[in-house]
Amino acid sequence: MTTQSDLSADGDAAEKRALIRRLDGIRWGLLFLIIGFLWLLPDHLLPKDKWVPAAAVGAGIILLGENAVRNLAGIRSRAGSTHLGVLAVAYGVGRFYGVDFPFFVVAFMLVGAAIILFPRKGSRMCG
Repeated sequence: MTTQSDLSADGDAAEKRALIRRLDGIRWGLLFLIIGFLWLLPDHLLPKDKWVPAAAVGAGIILLGENAVRNLAGIRSRAGSTHLGVLAVAYGVGRFYGVDFPFFVVAFMLVGAAIILFPRKGSRMCG
């Protein structure tokens, strides 16, 4: 026999799955809109050498915004996309101001360290 709380829990889970799918679609849509918008800007508004940093800041803000909405909706945020969002914003802002820091090298090193230090649940150990 199914109780009312079981039905409510199933309904909540279905709503959260639907919201997650919707957020994924919104994230991709916003990313394409930002890239298209940046391509349309004339050179006097956004020089060619500032295009990639602007796209990085936009992508980072999208990732951070998505995780903020997930948290507000009671859905667990993705740590990887949060870190990537912070890194993208830091890279973009740094490049705008001429900071020459090897962000991508540091990102690869952090990902490697995270894989070693925080193995995923259910993953098998090597060897």
